[in-house]
Amino acid sequence: MLLPSNHHIADDINYLNTINKALHYVNECGICTIFL
Repeated sequence: MLLPSNHHIADDINYLNTINKALHYVNECGICTIFL
């Protein structure tokens, strides 16, 4: 398996950061707001 380039690693980190922010928002506002 080939290792991803640094650019792809940076994209993955940004993606994970976005998910973390979204999960933090859900935790603060309640999961129901996402599914309604």
